[in-house]
Amino acid sequence: MATRPSRFALRITVASSRTSQSSTDLMAADTASCLRLLATTEAQARYQMETNFFGSLWVTQAVLPIFRKQKSGHLIQVSSYLGLTTLPLLGIYNASKFAVEGLVESIAKETAHLGIKTTLIEGKVKVTTENETVILKPNQEFNLQAEGISTKKVDAETAIDWTNGDFIFAEEDIKSVMRKIGRWYNVEVVYDNEIPAENLSGQISRNRNLSEVLRMLELSGDKKFRIENGSIHISYNVK
Repeated sequence: MATRPSRFALRITVASSRTSQSSTDLMAADTASCLRLLATTEAQARYQMETNFFGSLWVTQAVLPIFRKQKSGHLIQVSSYLGLTTLPLLGIYNASKFAVEGLVESIAKETAHLGIKTTLIEGKVKVTTENETVILKPNQEFNLQAEGISTKKVDAETAIDWTNGDFIFAEEDIKSVMRKIGRWYNVEVVYDNEIPAENLSGQISRNRNLSEVLRMLELSGDKKFRIENGSIHISYNVK
């Protein structure tokens, strides 16, 4: 397990860099470790957040006064693709990287007028099981199955559509679409009869109420929706 970053040590590192050069023009930070959610203790969760989020924060706090004084500089923070979407078994890691994304985006807006550039890099993810290791690249998705890890290329935009306030479906099967809708509106989905194969494509605002979303989906095929006792019932016109 990697050594937890010390705020004091980070400040010493930045100070040493400052004394060895006439100016500090570039500072990059990459702090990461992974833990499994269900077996995670409070101490381990705090370690994860201190490493990934607070490590990035402390580097930023240490170097920004230098950049501000010289009215220039380039802050590079290394996040992860899992700061944009999520994977199972990596809940705390996902949370820490989402926090880094929010922090750096705010810093970029707050410091742009000072001549400070801010870059956030999302890199690859290594997924390891007892039997194999797979490197997950951006725009790839992994599934953990009995026979091992499988990966496939995906449209990252659909995976993080909620950050833009939309549902985005790209040739997505109806059951997958309804799972997303059910989770978002916190309702159960009930299929009243056999569901034929159907793929949907489109974009719908998540700000619409549930009945509006269902009416729009009805336009895409021979299906009807009704809301009953807090559940969405879906039935197809069988021909």
